[in-house]
Amino acid sequence: MTVQQGIDMFHPGVKFVRNKELFEIKNSKNVSNMLVIITDKRTFNLYPSEIADFVNETSFDVANFPLKKEYVAENVPATANVFDINKMWLPQGSAKAKDALENMLDLFADPEKIDADAIKKANALCMISDKIVSVERLQLDFVKLQTKQ
Repeated sequence: MTVQQGIDMFHPGVKFVRNKELFEIKNSKNVSNMLVIITDKRTFNLYPSEIADFVNETSFDVANFPLKKEYVAENVPATANVFDINKMWLPQGSAKAKDALENMLDLFADPEKIDADAIKKANALCMISDKIVSVERLQLDFVKLQTKQ
């Protein structure tokens, strides 16, 4: 494969997957008879003899790339309990905990309603909410770890 064929294949806007990482091409050019591919994450410098191997190790099937799938917001059901971080869907369990804690704060706004039973419920709610947030944090760390590979 020639450098010019590589430039034609790797033109700006094209997305590809290589080594479990998604790249979007910003520019490609011929520099000293080498194919230089500038992406959103890194730059690839390829000799003409390396271009064919690079293409064989590259996937242009980005629609099936895990965790980076493009989506249309209208396709998400109104009852879906998800939120979006960089086009990745994650459960929104911590929002439930936040809502419950806000409701509990409203209860404590009226000093006449505070009794021993309300304090026990508040302590239990705080512990449950803390565990939910810990699980959410672990899920987010897991997603970050997968996207770095």
